[in-house]
Amino acid sequence: MSRYRVKSRGGEVGATIIFVAAVILPVLFFLFSLTFDIAHYFTQRRNAQMVIDEAALYAHRYLPYTTAAASAAEGYLSRYGFLVDKVAMNITPDTVALQYSDEVSLTFASYFGAGIDVPINAYTRTQGTPYDVFLLMDTASYL
Repeated sequence: MSRYRVKSRGGEVGATIIFVAAVILPVLFFLFSLTFDIAHYFTQRRNAQMVIDEAALYAHRYLPYTTAAASAAEGYLSRYGFLVDKVAMNITPDTVALQYSDEVSLTFASYFGAGIDVPINAYTRTQGTPYDVFLLMDTASYL
């Protein structure tokens, strides 16, 4: 006769698989979707800030002519079509200020029944004076 007895599990065979399938996998999917949505939000916010920063610097080259600076900023923003209508411009003879406001929708949140739109705001301002000039002196000895 065998010395070791096999204990009866009482019908609990496969309970771990059911626990994994019913609890762990949905939690992992939820965490993955939350991570993806947060990364998407921060990417959109970073890209918007980068574009309006570049547009403000480009428009600053045309100061003190405010109409030329405004058209330069609009032209630069038109390369990124999703930004054009959502940017407010305030251009004076020595300042270019751009403000971007929009909402980004969380893709995976809609799977859980929540159509969540998170606001994105970005602001940039450049300022210069008439004395911001570049002076080049030639010190060659041939003169």
